[in-house]
Amino acid sequence: MRDAAPHAELSNITLATEGFVAVLPRHHAHAAKRRLNARALKDERFVFYPRTAGELAYRRNLRACLDAGFEPRIVQEASNWVTIFHLVGAGVGITIAPASAAEIHNFAAV
Repeated sequence: MRDAAPHAELSNITLATEGFVAVLPRHHAHAAKRRLNARALKDERFVFYPRTAGELAYRRNLRACLDAGFEPRIVQEASNWVTIFHLVGAGVGITIAPASAAEIHNFAAV
């Protein structure tokens, strides 16, 4: 399971972990970079899942921004990664996604 809340009657073992990437439109000023500090995204507009879809996943995906001292300005919400990535491609904003989700083509993942 992913992003499960602890439960007293269950034990869990981590099988795998993955990193997160910034997903940007190809024409974005930071798109050609291989590494990016989250602080560079401070003034960006974000496209993201609604917080009500899951608090733990919401915070985990945005942890780099929160650790960099800012709460992302979310201008559009969507309920799945494909829609979010299309909104990013259309220039609505950027997002932070699990590396595996960002394997969808035609986007720059940093």
